[in-house]
Amino acid sequence: MPFLILIPIALVAGLVIGYIISDSPPSDALWTIHISKGSYTFEGAPIDQWKKSSAIDLLSGWNIDTGFIAKNTESRIVFSESIPEDIRQKLRNVLN
Repeated sequence: MPFLILIPIALVAGLVIGYIISDSPPSDALWTIHISKGSYTFEGAPIDQWKKSSAIDLLSGWNIDTGFIAKNTESRIVFSESIPEDIRQKLRNVLN
């Protein structure tokens, strides 16, 4: 009987861990913009100041307060799940 209780707990834990891993910046990111409580942290390779300020303006206008945006080694812009689809292409245009 205790074994039957452990199966759902393990499944839920696996789903939570999978979500956390899937919503993390890629390990091969050239640069990453972390968004936390409306503040922005830039890591990795330098990003042009105009691109930074334009991206922040877009994110602020959409009231996005958590997530990340990263550029990987294949020059693809990767977004966290918290960045709405409607703004992603605008951010790609600014950041590429």
